[in-house]
Amino acid sequence: TTPTSKLFGYMDATGNYRGTAFRKAWETGGIMLIDEYDNGHPGLSAELNQAWAGTIAAFPDGMVKQHPDFLLVTTANTYGRGADRQYVGRNPIDAATLDRFVTLTVDIDQDLEQALALAHATIPETQALQWLADVRKWRNAAADARLNVVISPRSVIDGIKLLNTGAFTRAEIISATVTNGLSAKDADMIGAK
Repeated sequence: TTPTSKLFGYMDATGNYRGTAFRKAWETGGIMLIDEYDNGHPGLSAELNQAWAGTIAAFPDGMVKQHPDFLLVTTANTYGRGADRQYVGRNPIDAATLDRFVTLTVDIDQDLEQALALAHATIPETQALQWLADVRKWRNAAADARLNVVISPRSVIDGIKLLNTGAFTRAEIISATVTNGLSAKDADMIGAK
């Protein structure tokens, strides 16, 4: 639902152009990141296509040449072919748009995940690392069982935040961060205890 004006800017009531971060990066160089691209409106993709098509794009105040150091990066939870079993609310991305992408799959960075876990921990490091190891074990088991569940680094971080409080049992933390929505059978299947 992002309006095109959020990327391309607009002309205000006095006739002055109001720019955006996208315009600044396009014109002066830089990286523009559009997150959750597969959750966006197709109309916005169509507007971006005209920018991707060449080195000049139409902005409300005229045609603007792309800086050679401009880079547009989009992130998505799917490959742009629409909803899947884990990301049911995602939109398919038009083939003309997908054709403009170079697609890279980015797996979970194990070192970064551990650094984030420890950065959020006020509990002893050994406890934080045990939680991290457990979540990774459950993540791998869920993937092997092809379960419809996302066990991401957020499960690690949120679990550690709950452990920090000392106010929740291990079972409550597992339920809140790992097995939420899984049947008891599936939770047992991945050994989440």
